[in-house]
Amino acid sequence: MARRARQSGGEDQGEGKAEGEIAQDEPICAACLRERGSVCCEVAQGEKLATLLLADVERIEEATGLPRHRFVEREELDPAERLAYETARPLYRGVFVGNVRWGLKARKGACVFLERGRGCTLPSQAKPMACRLYPLDFDLAGEVTLLDAPHCLALERAQGPEHLLAMLGTSLSELERLRAQALAEGAHHARHCKREQRRQSP
Repeated sequence: MARRARQSGGEDQGEGKAEGEIAQDEPICAACLRERGSVCCEVAQGEKLATLLLADVERIEEATGLPRHRFVEREELDPAERLAYETARPLYRGVFVGNVRWGLKARKGACVFLERGRGCTLPSQAKPMACRLYPLDFDLAGEVTLLDAPHCLALERAQGPEHLLAMLGTSLSELERLRAQALAEGAHHARHCKREQRRQSP
């Protein structure tokens, strides 16, 4: 697995373990929060949270009852930024219609769905695709790659690709399924944004 561009994601917390010790039933993301006191859904000034697709937004709306303006941030990219993002993250190629990226909103330096001391408050089925994949990604050929996630405990502790997938609770077949889903949802997102763009044109 090759390393690629950086992006934030997010997960849950555990407690009561000595530093460096991970219980067999403790999720790696919970151990990361317990040991380091922060999670990947916290961002520094100027950093952005996970990219959202329309399907992500609709799943979150259904799970939480919140209107999308409460958790969606629309970021205008210049053409060079868009090209750089799509080059680094081919899964999102063609998604940023009108050079607009949808992303999770941050509040006080963290995702709006992060509850400190508990972790991500979204049910697993409503977590954005980018969060479900993190810290993994795909190259243009569909091969699994690693995001640049220097604070990710899973990447630090993994003793090879199979061990990493086990710690993340996934498999190559599940990743292939998620990639196919993400590509289909990305195409749907682009079609939606193009329709909205045409509606708003004079």
